[in-house]
Amino acid sequence: MRCPTDTPLPAQIRVEQGDSLATVTHKLRDQKVISNGFLFSIWARLSGADKKIHPGLYRFETSVLAARSGSSAWSWARVSSKP
Repeated sequence: MRCPTDTPLPAQIRVEQGDSLATVTHKLRDQKVISNGFLFSIWARLSGADKKIHPGLYRFETSVLAARSGSSAWSWARVSSKP
C-alpha cells in the first residue's frame, strides 16, 4: 500500500504577463515539474517554446521526469488565462 505522500501532488504554476523563460523555468523547478532548469531552457529555445509563453494558471499532474522514466504520460492543462 502506498502512502499519500508517495503520489506526486499536482503542481500549479501561474505565468504572469511578461514572465521570461528564466522566470517560468524557476517556477517549474520550484514546483518540481522539471529537475534541470538548464536543460529545460535549452530545449525551450531549440524548440521555439520560449517564444510561446502565455500568461495563465497551468496545472501539471505529474513531473516531466515521470514521463521520461517510462511511466504513464504526464499531462498539463491551462486552468485560467487570468494572470
